Amino acid sequence: MAPPQIRIASLLPSLTEVVACIPSLRNSLVAVTHECDYPPEVVERCTRITTSHINPAKLTQAEIDKRVKGSLAVGHSLYGIDQDKLREADPTVVLTQALCDVCAVSYPIVVGVCARVLGDHPRVISIEPTCLSDVIASVRTVGRECGAEEEADEVARGLEAGFEKIKAAVKGLPRPKPSSCNVRDSCNLLLADPLFNGGHWVPDLLDIAGADYRLAKTKERSIQITPETLAASDPDIILVAPCGFDSTRAHDDAQHLWQHDWWTQLRAVRDGKVYAMDGNAYYARPGPRLLQGCGIIARLIHGKSVGQTLGEELAPRHWKQVQAPSAAQLQAKADAAADGAADAIVSSA
Repeated sequence: MAPPQIRIASLLPSLTEVVACIPSLRNSLVAVTHECDYPPEVVERCTRITTSHINPAKLTQAEIDKRVKGSLAVGHSLYGIDQDKLREADPTVVLTQALCDVCAVSYPIVVGVCARVLGDHPRVISIEPTCLSDVIASVRTVGRECGAEEEADEVARGLEAGFEKIKAAVKGLPRPKPSSCNVRDSCNLLLADPLFNGGHWVPDLLDIAGADYRLAKTKERSIQITPETLAASDPDIILVAPCGFDSTRAHDDAQHLWQHDWWTQLRAVRDGKVYAMDGNAYYARPGPRLLQGCGIIARLIHGKSVGQTLGEELAPRHWKQVQAPSAAQLQAKADAAADGAADAIVSSA
């Protein structure tokens, strides 16, 4: 049972989901970011205390990448904290991270603003998972720091059991290797333009789901890769899961890749095995829904029998097949992107 006086501010969507997965802490969550969207019934009653000068919905992935790199190059944070709203929320615990300045308000800014606005009474706790075991450990850490240790441990054990169930479901099935399975290799892209591989905990998810992933090892950061690197891997399946976007946006953005000759020559593209995933919900956030993300991959790779074994709750059928767009579709997307960029320039002026 959480102490009745605890008031939690979460400065990362994944940490919001971690807090929310511990039942007794849900009502203690008083402040979240402008990006927090899950669970809706929890975040809708919380104060939004962060802002951003980048609106991803109105920019292409290439434009987002350019603005992010430009801001970081000159030492500007991508995010800000609304000090009045922070003061209004008056948290006693602030959950944040120092792993990635692209994902959330930078740690030094959080510490400085909290000290200036709230004095020395809030505890600022930085949680930085880099692999799947770290993610599960973060559930226990939040529980311990917020007075719900036993309950958090029960939630963490439930997550561990879920991943073990996925392992058991794919055990004995042909392992994705060059000579033994139609799915020789898989590729997970966290950004399609420019290309970024899936790092940190993504290799763990793919391994548990029964995929052979060669573009990164567990704990390694997601990095920009070249078309030549992707072509050398020549995967049988490509999973497009852009950070911050759902499967619909991933699908639309992935269709732009058919403009490139190197893309159309890839094995997965020729075989029609390119899939858009909900990176925002299931892969980019180091939180409890990574479990469903892993189940989705297992079901996609191994088919109906694994899906039936795992069930819809553990392995929902949440993906979209991506196929070559028509010329008219490509032109419409280009026009929409141009309009969106113009709107973004006007709104930021």
